[in-house]
Amino acid sequence: MKRPSEQTVSNLEKNKENITNLLQQKVRDQAKRLGELQKYKSLCESRIKQISPNHPFPVTGQHLLLKREFSSETNFSFGNGIELVKKQNDDYKLLFQANEDVRKS
Repeated sequence: MKRPSEQTVSNLEKNKENITNLLQQKVRDQAKRLGELQKYKSLCESRIKQISPNHPFPVTGQHLLLKREFSSETNFSFGNGIELVKKQNDDYKLLFQANEDVRKS
């Protein structure tokens, strides 16, 4: 069997080093993204608790099918509903801004 040349061995070592560096960077990027998602999860859970203090965690797909079963705000008059929507809109703006701040950090 023919032995590989020194240049071939050198190229293989460089390729191995490049792949290792790429994988290390990918792991760092994924760890950063995981941290961002954990912060966002915490923010979302806090918001859910504000809207629906009795809502169970973790949130599951079944919870999304239920119609505000866990909320104390299900029986409101039309006037109170408008105020509630205005408050929620303001809260969503704050949530959106907080999400943007997390992404920038």
